[in-house]
Amino acid sequence: MAFSLSATSGSVSTARRSMALESVSEQQELDSSQNMEVRICLVGEKCYKNKQLQDAAKEFDVTVLESDTGEEYMSDEEFDTVFVLDTFEGQIFQKLMESDYRVVGPNVILECASKNEKLPFNARPLYCLAMSTLVICFTGFRNKEDLSKLVMLVHHMGGSIRKEFTQRVTHLVANATNTEKYRVAFSLGKPIMSEDWILKSWEQRNQIGCHASNEHLMKHKAPPFVACFVSFFGFNPEEQTHMEEILTSNGGQLVPAGDGAATHLVVEERNVKDIPFECNQKLRIVRSEWFWASIQIDACAAEELYTYEQTRLLETLDTARMTPGTPASGGRQRKRKRLKENLAQLAVDANRLSPTKPVPPKRRSSDFNAGLSMSAGSLSFLDDTPENVIDIADKVVDKALPDAAKSQALISRKQQVAMELLETENNYVNILHTIVTVSRMMACFV
Repeated sequence: MAFSLSATSGSVSTARRSMALESVSEQQELDSSQNMEVRICLVGEKCYKNKQLQDAAKEFDVTVLESDTGEEYMSDEEFDTVFVLDTFEGQIFQKLMESDYRVVGPNVILECASKNEKLPFNARPLYCLAMSTLVICFTGFRNKEDLSKLVMLVHHMGGSIRKEFTQRVTHLVANATNTEKYRVAFSLGKPIMSEDWILKSWEQRNQIGCHASNEHLMKHKAPPFVACFVSFFGFNPEEQTHMEEILTSNGGQLVPAGDGAATHLVVEERNVKDIPFECNQKLRIVRSEWFWASIQIDACAAEELYTYEQTRLLETLDTARMTPGTPASGGRQRKRKRLKENLAQLAVDANRLSPTKPVPPKRRSSDFNAGLSMSAGSLSFLDDTPENVIDIADKVVDKALPDAAKSQALISRKQQVAMELLETENNYVNILHTIVTVSRMMACFV
């Protein structure tokens, strides 16, 4: 990653120093400076000859000084001097920063004056407010030098850094998708940004009012396939070419199928029965749905939801095909017989999963509607519903209640309503299971 910006010319050791977050010494320094008389020193001709900057500095009702280097005011410990520099590089900047003086850029003075706000009590050099109120977390960056430079830019723009991803984090800057921070950020709906977001924000540091959360900067999100090396297998040439173009335009890198550098292998399961080459343990073999889901949600979808397996559907299709020399009528008869047997087995399974219970008494329409609304709202949790929720509830009641109380529990109104709701949920699961199974069997006879 190339950094051509002037503010990144400092040493990496200086950047690492700026990564110390809310330390005790910084807080003590801020507390002591708030009790001292504040004055502003405009350093360099570009600052003290800037009429707009001079007028803005006078808005704070403090002494405004002018200096070519600011060195003559560094020894005055009776004042809290705010040094204003037009660039964060060079010997003057390094000396001020290493001496823990308050250093700001012209944009901080201009923006605070325009909003009638007080100057921020900054312990680190603050060039602008483009990332004020933002809390940034990084993931997937292996080069510590590049990461240190990005952290330094965030601090120069007023942002905060967190090592761990917490609720306070507002944005995640990602250079990889296979990390826990990435999954947590996506699940919480936090913006997942690329490093270009920081660099582009810094390029506009001199624009008053420009903030990193502005729409034109928020478009620099991390692409769905950043740091993903993807291979395709089992697709027709036209479809694969189309998918390869989409992959590269969304941050992914194309590698040949079977390449050891691949991180993902996307398989067209309808055309692939076996993977003919050896795959390393870290390779994520996924179905084509993973690829399109990632494009749709504009983020890397969870691979575990789309893992490719040697599906039993292919085996079923193979067994359903007629063997050579078998008459067509005989094959159809066997298919009908097999379909009847499978449907009969489904009926047995449905009865086993739905225990017979006494017919409940008639309920008022309000109770019925309430039960329907609750059941409909809980459909999104079908994946977490046990197969035999009625049996589980019965076991809990049997263990929790003594014999004298069981009869009372069975006729309890609340217990009856709860059991009916549980049975309704169980029926939903069984119906969906039956639909999926029957549709797969019917596909064998098309």
